[in-house]
Amino acid sequence: MEETSTKTQADGTALFAGEAWFDPIEADIRERVRGFIEELIGQELEAALGRGRYERAAETPKGYRNGTRERQLLGSFGPVEISVPRARMAAEGGGTQEWRSAAVLYGSAQIFSTT
Repeated sequence: MEETSTKTQADGTALFAGEAWFDPIEADIRERVRGFIEELIGQELEAALGRGRYERAAETPKGYRNGTRERQLLGSFGPVEISVPRARMAAEGGGTQEWRSAAVLYGSAQIFSTT
């Protein structure tokens, strides 16, 4: 049994080795994790604003959406790039302040609070 079970490409390099490695299961898991986190943060913003996206507030609005920004999170699933919604919330005294998700620990490599 001197044969190797690793298949090789036409140029002689091994499949699933080095930079050419691609695991469709891992890619799907990362995509699902990214979608779950984005949905979690989106629902949190909807609760903070008291209305869904493209809905009007019944009374004085608590704030307004202001696009999204890309952020990279590092967790046990590895680094994942997510789209985090931005919003401005009405502050006491008539001004506004930037909304921040309670689910994301800013300035940390973790995503969920352990407290």
